[in-house]
Amino acid sequence: MTVRLRHLILPALAFLLALPAAAQGQDPVVASWLKEHQTALGLSQTDISQWVVTSETSDKNGTHYIYIQQQVNGLPVRGAVANFALHNGRMVTFGNRMIKDVAAHAPSATPGIRAADALKQAAKQLGLSATTVRVTKTMDATTFEFSPSGIASAPIKARLVYQPVDGEGLKLAWDLSIRSNSTVHWWDLAVDATSGKIIRLNDRNVACRLPNGSFANARCAVEAPMVAPMEDGPPPPDGASYRVFALPVQAPSFGPRTLLSNPADVDASPYGWHDTNGIPGAEYTITRGNNVYASDDIDNDDLPGFSPDGEAGLSFDYTFTQPADPVDNLSAAITNLFYMCNALHDIWYQYGFDEVSGNFQATNYTGAGEGNDEVLADAQDGGGVNNANFGTPDDGESGRMQMYTWSSTGVDSSLVVNSPASVDGPYDNVLAGFGPPLPTVPLTADVVLVQDDVSPASDGCDSITNGADLVGKIALVDRGICTFVSKVQALQDAGAVAVIV
Repeated sequence: MTVRLRHLILPALAFLLALPAAAQGQDPVVASWLKEHQTALGLSQTDISQWVVTSETSDKNGTHYIYIQQQVNGLPVRGAVANFALHNGRMVTFGNRMIKDVAAHAPSATPGIRAADALKQAAKQLGLSATTVRVTKTMDATTFEFSPSGIASAPIKARLVYQPVDGEGLKLAWDLSIRSNSTVHWWDLAVDATSGKIIRLNDRNVACRLPNGSFANARCAVEAPMVAPMEDGPPPPDGASYRVFALPVQAPSFGPRTLLSNPADVDASPYGWHDTNGIPGAEYTITRGNNVYASDDIDNDDLPGFSPDGEAGLSFDYTFTQPADPVDNLSAAITNLFYMCNALHDIWYQYGFDEVSGNFQATNYTGAGEGNDEVLADAQDGGGVNNANFGTPDDGESGRMQMYTWSSTGVDSSLVVNSPASVDGPYDNVLAGFGPPLPTVPLTADVVLVQDDVSPASDGCDSITNGADLVGKIALVDRGICTFVSKVQALQDAGAVAVIV
């Protein structure tokens, strides 16, 4: 086989989205306005009476925003929503996607298949192998929670809804949320409650992938300059400092790093970025707090890994060197990720993405909205390269951000496995950023998995125990916490002719 090694560097992207909060009944101003404009809107009496408020928020100018969800037969109609903006009690704008005469188009509210059967059908159509499908929570007769069932990394929610289908009207359906074990996909879908067929399929994971070799001039992030959090009032008294690519600098290709002191916004994060209980004083000295828990996920297990510790002074000042093995810049990378997520949280708070609107916070200091949903941000995630994604669940559930390492040279396809037949063929790979030039004649040799004397035994970060087996072979080694350069040097010294990380 021919071989290329990986050289990977840090991205700086962040995605934060939100879904509506839980239903809150009806608003009398909206109800009165709909009744007054019923004829002009072409809505029936049922249309203007069967709905619930799903979200309310107000901005600093005193404008109040209300979002409603249309219902029929006591069930929500997916996508049938309306939004209202009120100022000083007067309606100033209105947006409408409600379905006219919805009751006449709605089939029976009795499903032909159970929610559990819908989940099994969905898994089959998605190519997933569901194990035991078991109800773990019953909210009401039409809303359930299932165990992960072997296909998801979190409990699976199911509720009965009406789903509009182009050309076919309304269908009674089971609405499901399945976060795949791989975390590449966070499926938001509807299964026909009669046929079991998927009739709506969306992915809640938003991803940004750059073309190969494009890092130096990458502009995957928004081009418009972003402003720093507003500076109304004194800074929180936690004294935290972070050396980062501070906004509007979005990545190394945009500008230099700077040392920021007390960057948390006094309105959005009144107790600083390391608080979780609403009492002065940090609960965490690592890159964890009310809005974000940032750590590495190099081993791709979706569990919190290493987080740099700013100690009592909350000082996060780490070197960032290019070019270098990504793990050599791990503390700087996680600090930058923690800063970026918190900064965006604080900025968007000023524009209405606050607690009542379903933002991401462990503790909602105002008591509005749902808490326990800080962003789980993974740096240098081992699940891929040249990509980033963010999954956005309902309010009250943590979103997960996965930031992968990035290649400056692009993906190569010259790694070819000759045998065994079950895995043979070409594989995408990335050239190492160190070492001698590639040989002009393809290198072919057997592959041997590295073993060392400390668990995990295949990362090559400790004393190699199967060095004799590596002589003249291509060493296959896991990432681990030591640098690529150090492990490759050790494997070369053991006699390996090439290394695949």
